[in-house]
Amino acid sequence: MPTNTVEERMQVVTKLRLREGQVVQTATASQQDMASSSAKARMGRGSTEFRVPTQFSMQDWHPDLEALLALLVYGPFAVTDMHVSRGVSAAFADAVINSLNIRVSPVDLTLSPRRLPTAGRDALAYSGGVDSTAALALLPEDTIPIFMHRVPLPGGARGLYRPDAALQSCTDVQTSGYHAEIVDTTMEYAREPIGFAVDWTNASGAILLADHLGLRSVSFGMVAESAFHIGHPRFSELARRSVYAGWAPLFERVGVPISLPTSGLSEVMTSKIATEQAFRWSSQSCIRGTAEQPCMNCFKCFRKGILEARIFDQPVDPSHFDIALNSAEVKRRLLEQPIHHEDVLAFSVHGLRCDGHPVLAALQRKTEALLDYSDGVCFAESIYPGFSRYVPDFIVDHVTNRLSEYASMASEHAIGIFEGWDTMSLCGEPSYREGQSQLERLLGGSGDVRRSMAMNPATGPSREAPEYVVRPAGASSSHESDVEDLTPEVERLIESNEPLARRVAQMEARTAALIQEVERREAIHVEETVALTRLCERVTPEGIHLGSLIAENAVRLRLRDLLISRLRARRWVFPGMTTMDPESRAQVRLVSQSPAFDSEWYLNAYPDVRAAGQDPALHFVMNGFYEGRKPNRDFDPVSYYATHPELLDAGVDPLLTVKRSETIANDET
Repeated sequence: MPTNTVEERMQVVTKLRLREGQVVQTATASQQDMASSSAKARMGRGSTEFRVPTQFSMQDWHPDLEALLALLVYGPFAVTDMHVSRGVSAAFADAVINSLNIRVSPVDLTLSPRRLPTAGRDALAYSGGVDSTAALALLPEDTIPIFMHRVPLPGGARGLYRPDAALQSCTDVQTSGYHAEIVDTTMEYAREPIGFAVDWTNASGAILLADHLGLRSVSFGMVAESAFHIGHPRFSELARRSVYAGWAPLFERVGVPISLPTSGLSEVMTSKIATEQAFRWSSQSCIRGTAEQPCMNCFKCFRKGILEARIFDQPVDPSHFDIALNSAEVKRRLLEQPIHHEDVLAFSVHGLRCDGHPVLAALQRKTEALLDYSDGVCFAESIYPGFSRYVPDFIVDHVTNRLSEYASMASEHAIGIFEGWDTMSLCGEPSYREGQSQLERLLGGSGDVRRSMAMNPATGPSREAPEYVVRPAGASSSHESDVEDLTPEVERLIESNEPLARRVAQMEARTAALIQEVERREAIHVEETVALTRLCERVTPEGIHLGSLIAENAVRLRLRDLLISRLRARRWVFPGMTTMDPESRAQVRLVSQSPAFDSEWYLNAYPDVRAAGQDPALHFVMNGFYEGRKPNRDFDPVSYYATHPELLDAGVDPLLTVKRSETIANDET
């Protein structure tokens, strides 16, 4: 950014105060600053709000963190100067001028910079999407996901964003035992048109709560396509780009360094990881639909739907590609040269189980050269080791170990293709030009694509795959006038059934992932049982004790499998459904009323449940029982079922277990 003279100074003044459980940030800008904002975005509303926990204290919040929050929300509009409520450290002020060329004032020369907490916890700027969920699976188990819940202003403009699916994901994460924070905020209105001011603004919640929660890092679900521009024209090291080089030093200076655990993974691998976690966390990349129904009209829905089917070798209904014919956004994306995340699209469309569609055929032709260039996108299902440059030293070993559970490091050959990525010349290849021309004819408005069923005079519509016919605009067949009255009804039926078909395909893919998880657990169970049995045979004096360990291990694995089956039955009818089934609701009520369930003891015995603010009976019914947790001090379900395996085989549930505990207690008295 060029240096401005004193006469050209353009300043934003921000003030923060705590009011009725909210941190309220106000900002005013000079008229010159308002006029200087870019044509794409300018400063919007001069006040933003953040809902904070009851125990939050402004006095315990380091001034450098306050200044970084102001920069994340209003910094792009400051141009040269940012004035904040409290004096910042000289070290932070120097970092801002060196990185962003913005002067922050006032400066408190007596203030020491915030230090990295020695026993801190890690945060995740959580979105509830696939990439964010994959990042959570790789981070330490005490990581705190922080979701910025964008609250609409009364009567204010609203974008296309809907939080339904993300809030359901947050509920799933909390139910699984994580401490997750949901921060209501209006910060997207600081920008006009509404949105986040910079790529890192989603970390505002982590910066706001850094001292309150003792945070030492904040992670993002950034994939290799974004970090290294794979799928873009050329490889680009993130550290050399201003989007990172300008902001990472500021996060580092306040003791909350940026962490990118998924930066070495393509979108292919993050989709795999998120699907493998589907038995406990729902995730959805679409931010425009509901938890029950993605919009099926955006580029994410189009791309992720194909990718998920390709990964798990599931068939795709050709109607999925009709999205490209009806969505202006998808049309625009597919006509790009190269297409956004073209490596993922090339991986997805080649080898896809689909009966055929002209858009699919054109995409396959367009990406043919890229597939050859990248040796079949050979790095798509492996780990690029350069990710470690973007993960703090204190968690890089943990992240690396977790990654190794899902994939192996890329080969030298794959790394060479990855780091040498340069695909601009491919746009001139004959196959690329041919595919581009086909897409332009299909999507450019020169003709419309209609689906017609081949007719057999004797039997009526054939059972073969639909035939797609490209007709010039205005052209008609000789039979159209005969069925003109039926056309609206046929179109209505097609429209009403296509979302159902897409949902069934998604359900089948997720069910397949759950089945794989069950099979993996069964294999582990068999291996552990054999190993422990052999150990028992060798160590006779300890045989009885080890025999009980084997039995208890079998019970724990059986309970986990029951949890998977229950989740499959409950959730995958409509993925992301937020309502609890009546049976579970009744169990929660009866368990909470049972004298055999000690709520206070349960919260003391399992502090993670208390920390998450969860109802103990609800947690026991939905998760705790299947994790082998005890309903009271004296009754251990795992030991009980280990000695009574016939009861386990006959079928168990949380309520029945509590009733058995109650019966045993009564018998003893």
